[in-house]
Amino acid sequence: MIRPTLLSTFRLNALPTTNKRVFSLLNPKSRSHTNRVFDPIRQPNDLHTLTLLNAADNRSLITFWTASWCQTCQAIKPLIKQLIEEEKIGEREGGLGFVEVLMDSTLIEDLPIKYRISSMPTLLAFSRQEAQFDTRLTRPEEMRNKDFLREWLSYVFCKKIRSNAGPDGLQVQREMGMRVRGVKINETKAWNMGGWNVQYIRYPKVNYRIMTSTMNSV
Repeated sequence: MIRPTLLSTFRLNALPTTNKRVFSLLNPKSRSHTNRVFDPIRQPNDLHTLTLLNAADNRSLITFWTASWCQTCQAIKPLIKQLIEEEKIGEREGGLGFVEVLMDSTLIEDLPIKYRISSMPTLLAFSRQEAQFDTRLTRPEEMRNKDFLREWLSYVFCKKIRSNAGPDGLQVQREMGMRVRGVKINETKAWNMGGWNVQYIRYPKVNYRIMTSTMNSV
């Protein structure tokens, strides 16, 4: 009688299996389209890393240029965080990031000069790693106005979406995976907001609005 070998006694389902996993530098949970508040920036590499990560998630980054001794900055910061964290402005449409840039950090080098920061506080948005200088806010009286801040944050998001529109402004590629093509304008509204001539364009059957603007001549 031939005795079975040790290998033949193994059950197939007892053999170890390997799981193939996709490698990612980021925690998958952290890559969702949600609003996020990041740790303050103290050196140029911090800003470079954050703009890179937010661009990968297609999230606009709002930078708040401040200093530890700036009382006006400390009064305005809670308003911005409340809009981003509690009201979640822009989250449903793709998310916004918020971070303070500490200009009095000993490691900050010439970062404020690079991004044309000449006063505190300053709000500067980044989209796809590019600074949006045309929408920069520098007036404290505007930043203290919560309604104005809400409109500004919405505008920052809409400006990002506008870059996906067709050259005639009548085609929108909706983010988050859904695309809407060849949609006709249903309603337009225009008004002046803090130096911008702003136009809302609403598209039918899509809960979506695009804002276009031109700066007023001084």
